[in-house]
Amino acid sequence: MTVTIALPDAVHGFYRGTRFDWAGMIVEARRQGHRFYGPWFDGIAPNIRDFIDDGHRLIAGPQTAATGPAEEFIDPIPGYNEAPVGGTFLKIGVGRLRKTDALRYSRFRSYAIVDNGSWRVRRTAQTVTFRQMIAPDASGYGYIYEKMVRVRSGGRLEIGHRLVNIGNRPISTQVYNHNFTRFDDRDIGPGVSIDLPYPLPESTATPHLASVKGSTLSYLAPLAAGDHVTLSPNSVTADPGTSGFTIAGPGGMKLRAASDTPIIRAQIWSIRRVVAVEPFIAIQLPAGVEKRWVWRYNLSANGQHRSKNHSEN
Repeated sequence: MTVTIALPDAVHGFYRGTRFDWAGMIVEARRQGHRFYGPWFDGIAPNIRDFIDDGHRLIAGPQTAATGPAEEFIDPIPGYNEAPVGGTFLKIGVGRLRKTDALRYSRFRSYAIVDNGSWRVRRTAQTVTFRQMIAPDASGYGYIYEKMVRVRSGGRLEIGHRLVNIGNRPISTQVYNHNFTRFDDRDIGPGVSIDLPYPLPESTATPHLASVKGSTLSYLAPLAAGDHVTLSPNSVTADPGTSGFTIAGPGGMKLRAASDTPIIRAQIWSIRRVVAVEPFIAIQLPAGVEKRWVWRYNLSANGQHRSKNHSEN
């Protein structure tokens, strides 16, 4: 397995938005001649809120143009509600941002980065470790955030996290993983299914595109431009053994993921090029306290299809 990881860079970085965590964004993961992650958009335009798809080109806005297991800290945003207009707030994994007005925070808006923090990246043959520190300021908020991406044998991938509250204000937030999953260059449709460890709602808003049976969602028809399949099952679990999911794709491709930390809910989101399971983890950090959590993935493929645009070295 080969994994390509984008490095944080405020000037030339692959991702420079203020929505997703800059640490450890996986641009591509390949195994057994197949590609599991990769850009799902053809371009980026600053005037686009989320994305647009005219059936020929899919253009993403700067906040949404992320790939792979992209993670976002959200709801609530530390310091946003109490900050005055012109004040600052934290977006963990990005830095300290400027509050531009009194409107409610929106993940799709661009906020000026006041402090991107100090970054350190360490590499070995199997790991890349990212460390970001935002020193506390007058707001009382500050943190150290570490993420390690480790490639193991047998198609296993681990993403480990450590978040330390070094300020004097508690940090209360959630983090979810968007898991932008692609199967080579194929669009989402029949042959793709999602399994979660608990029963799903019995119907979707698009029954002509996907069906639900028990804990499995299966796609019935190819998704076209403008099609969305989404599902927001409510889930609260105290069993770490249930904090996992499986996404199966065409050609025997399969992505399995599990966390050592309970999820509080999960969402399913998909458009014609990408399918995602988005699990949420709650974070409550008093001053001086840290939290660790790990996501473990297994990527496998039985088919012989190769990406039409890429070949494995």
